[in-house]
Amino acid sequence: MGFKNVKEFYYLGVKIALRRLVASDFNFLLERVLGKLDTWGSKFISLAGRFTLARSTILSIPIFYCTHSLVPIGILAEIDKACREFIWHKENNEVGLHFVSWENLCKPLHLGGRGLHSCVQRVDSLRAKIAWKYVNEENSFLHKCLKPKYGNSCWLPDWKQNVSSAWKIIRSGAKALQPIIRWKISNGENVNVMEDVWILDKALCKWPTFLDNLQIYDLFVDHFIENGGWDMVKLHEAFRKDLLQIICNINIEQEAGRYQIELISHNSGKTLAALSFEARLNVSNGEEYWNWMKKIYLNPRTEVFWWRIYHKVIPTFQFLEYRRLKEGCLCLRGCLEIEDIKHVAVTCDKLIQILKILNQWGFQIHIFHTYAELISWLKYNAIKKTFITNVYCTVVFLCWKSRNRLIHEGMEDSNLNIASNALSMTSISISNRNKSGLWDVNQSSQLFNKSWHPPPPDWIKINVDASLLPSYKTGIGAVWPDHQGRFLFAFGKKGVHWDIARLELVAIFSLLGIIKDWITQYKGIIIEGDNENVIKSIQSNINKNGLQKPEIDVRFSSFVKEFNLVIFKYVSRESNKLADMCANYALNGDFAWDNLSMEHIPPLFFLLLKEESDAISLY
Repeated sequence: MGFKNVKEFYYLGVKIALRRLVASDFNFLLERVLGKLDTWGSKFISLAGRFTLARSTILSIPIFYCTHSLVPIGILAEIDKACREFIWHKENNEVGLHFVSWENLCKPLHLGGRGLHSCVQRVDSLRAKIAWKYVNEENSFLHKCLKPKYGNSCWLPDWKQNVSSAWKIIRSGAKALQPIIRWKISNGENVNVMEDVWILDKALCKWPTFLDNLQIYDLFVDHFIENGGWDMVKLHEAFRKDLLQIICNINIEQEAGRYQIELISHNSGKTLAALSFEARLNVSNGEEYWNWMKKIYLNPRTEVFWWRIYHKVIPTFQFLEYRRLKEGCLCLRGCLEIEDIKHVAVTCDKLIQILKILNQWGFQIHIFHTYAELISWLKYNAIKKTFITNVYCTVVFLCWKSRNRLIHEGMEDSNLNIASNALSMTSISISNRNKSGLWDVNQSSQLFNKSWHPPPPDWIKINVDASLLPSYKTGIGAVWPDHQGRFLFAFGKKGVHWDIARLELVAIFSLLGIIKDWITQYKGIIIEGDNENVIKSIQSNINKNGLQKPEIDVRFSSFVKEFNLVIFKYVSRESNKLADMCANYALNGDFAWDNLSMEHIPPLFFLLLKEESDAISLY
């Protein structure tokens, strides 16, 4: 009939064959990587530029193929190796010293790393999306094909020697998916009481608590369910009162399927691959470096230099002598001191002379005596004195560059030149701070109003917020001002939860029980929150007809449909101070205020209310 018989072909760039793919089938990935490195390696690129190229280009090449094919680990390890050599080797491929381990480079920025993604460590996370679809989409063609042979669950141990490549990919994704999901309770047959996550956001075996009955280690949740509800007698035998109350608040969804999972972090704004990759990191050993250093808005090269100082991995003479690469460790400038981290960042004579010049120009930069004192000052003044801290860090960086020029060229820059260049570089980096470095998952832009904005006449605005403590203690709060900034109503509720984004949804849904009859007299309602992902989720899940998707409460959708007009809007945290105060105050207990003469209203509430009322004159 004219059909062509082939043994292998490419479909959407992925090789499909009647045989098992081997390492030679993926050599083209190495060729692509080496081709780019051959071009870049012949040019001078700063260390900051190498980090950027490695993160954005080299390590991104195998992403698509790792998601859909079983790329051998050896190929991925070779790509990681080529990336390491590109970062640390010198110009013309001369061997250089690897100052920081690959594991530390692959840590996120806020944990003191450089945000690189190891191809070997990331491969499981890239397949998490496929495992998620297999578990949740039971009517898909993939699920119908694999279920008769392998079953519903991709977390059970493999009982076959030879399984298909598709099932290996799903199993790989399920391995990465498991730390970021929690189980919904339907019948509880496959949910292990101790090992699976079904209470808040972690398994009971990881809780620092004491259980009365050690026999529950081998039990499943269905042991505590009787006739579609919780068996209180068995729960009392196994759990204490505080944990028992949390379990009783878990809804048993009898109409749900046998396997129902949900993400622990709801509306986080991150992909499954990003969430699963972050879950593999040991965040308990993380450092606070990036949390304050990013607020100084340093030039990229300066920022990388200070990252190396913070990790004590710059090639000072003391460092080179310790590695037996040089004899002598005194400063080359005649300071008669050992050139170490403290000397480079604090006590070098040239650095002090430049700082004195800047002080004569009126910048009032403090001169330090110890490295610990400097770091403490930078952390404290990163926000309060951003320009001054930026100038100091830039001066240290330019002094280091001048020192290197003295070693390799026999001459260095003058003090006046370094001082003026530091001011110029600082001005440029500070002026560009609104273009980068100010984006996160909840507040995508800082170009918002910095104060509360009144609603249109005859409208009402409800500001909502939530507060979550590490102990799972929560508070939600909301406040009603009218278009003139007059106080109408405020409330707060305390509770227990694990996810701040999901808690923000709970705060918005809680408005149903607080809605007053007089609200219907207004033309419309504006509901504001400071979590962009939550507000966008509501906007996308409620269509023009008021119909709802599973994430949206049915009663809330009905309220939106029947009321005149409801608008959901996200604002900056600066514009949501009053609701934030109510949410934090609710941590101590429930409250409801309908007039300002009531007792127990804290003074801070009056101050913030006055601040918002005064801001109306600006519009």
